[in-house]
Amino acid sequence: MPSLTDILGQEQAIRVLRRASENGRVAQAYLFSGPSGVGKATTAVALAAALNCESRPGVGCGDCLPCGKLDRGLHPDLITLEPTGKQIKTIKIDQVRALEETLAYRPHEGRHRLVLIDGAEHLNDNAANALLKSVEEPRPGTVFVLTTSAAHRVVPTLISRCQRLRFVPLGQEVVASILAREAAEA
Repeated sequence: MPSLTDILGQEQAIRVLRRASENGRVAQAYLFSGPSGVGKATTAVALAAALNCESRPGVGCGDCLPCGKLDRGLHPDLITLEPTGKQIKTIKIDQVRALEETLAYRPHEGRHRLVLIDGAEHLNDNAANALLKSVEEPRPGTVFVLTTSAAHRVVPTLISRCQRLRFVPLGQEVVASILAREAAEA
């Protein structure tokens, strides 16, 4: 699992997140916007590691128990909402209501719980409005990360509650480095 230091091609966004996590000043909600496939969701998981890492707090080590669970998608304090549906993909109000029930409790294992809403542009209006209260006044230890490749389709009132980080397209050299790293790990 990549730590914040391993994310390539998004130096400005990573600099902001590292500074915030190292100083204990993480925003209650972030909107990661940019093209598909540039590492927005990967960065969100790396942020969860930085917030919960036992060995390298503020950065993430990739080796401790919390980092390992995050890498395998088994950490109970990383909650992901994604669009569902066969024809028209949406994030529905029922998904947000189920999330609200989970958020009523403290994080299970970590110091922080990270809620990743991957594809925030797919929140229907009712779901976005239901989510608004939690994003405005999150429970202690809860951080929201909304990712989108179409920020103009995210409800403006939700955007206004988030710190916005733009992710840029990856250059050829960065893509080549990522592919080489993945090939070496395989």
